[in-house]
Amino acid sequence: SRCGYTASFCVSAPGTRIYSSVLNGTSLEDLTVGWANKNGTSMAAPHVAGSMAVLMERFPYMTGAQVADVLKTTATDLGAPGVDALYGWGMINLGKA
Repeated sequence: SRCGYTASFCVSAPGTRIYSSVLNGTSLEDLTVGWANKNGTSMAAPHVAGSMAVLMERFPYMTGAQVADVLKTTATDLGAPGVDALYGWGMINLGKA
């Protein structure tokens, strides 16, 4: 996906070929668990949420907005220099945050 008009508050996260559990079957009686590579926002969003949670645990005195600013300003710039419509602030970098 891309950030588009949300670039000013958008960060990127791994969302391609994420090895994840999947449910197979059509009813509760025949559900089985499997594994597959998944793609998309539903794979990237947990990376961002988890990073926010780690930072809020580490810095409990910071507000959510402050932690979000840290996540944005420590992101690894990708694509065009600076904030851009494709990657926003860039790829989250929890180690740098």
